[in-house]
Amino acid sequence: MDFTKIRQCKNYKHTNARWSDGQPFKANLDGVEKDFLTLATEDKKLWAFNRDIGSYEYLLATVKLNQVVILDVWNDTRWPHSMHLHGNHFFVNSKEFKGNNDYILRDTYLMQAGEKAKLIFVADNPGKWLFHCHMLEHAASGMVSHIHVV
Repeated sequence: MDFTKIRQCKNYKHTNARWSDGQPFKANLDGVEKDFLTLATEDKKLWAFNRDIGSYEYLLATVKLNQVVILDVWNDTRWPHSMHLHGNHFFVNSKEFKGNNDYILRDTYLMQAGEKAKLIFVADNPGKWLFHCHMLEHAASGMVSHIHVV
């Protein structure tokens, strides 16, 4: 995969993923808006994508086969999250190496608290692919979704 060719592509899908935590936090769980205290104590859910509590069924995006996808991600929390995409590798302008401005090919990226990044990939593998926090207790409590490549 050559990032130079990806950068020149005009046919791309822009998708947003923002995860949030803490108060005054409200999110939707199964179509019902709930406050953070209720989500944490009654539902055991702490994390949300775009104000929706994630699950294996939560569709983050549907993209066309071979389409370039730009996933704008924002870790709007006070904790780092190791974001992992199954079935595809993505380029990210990693902040982990000081002085490096190159895009690096990954399948997992440790996002720092408050960090915004673009995860860029070619959706060349058809199917439903999980996108989740690789800290599995975070995924289990709502930081999980999928991207459908059709």
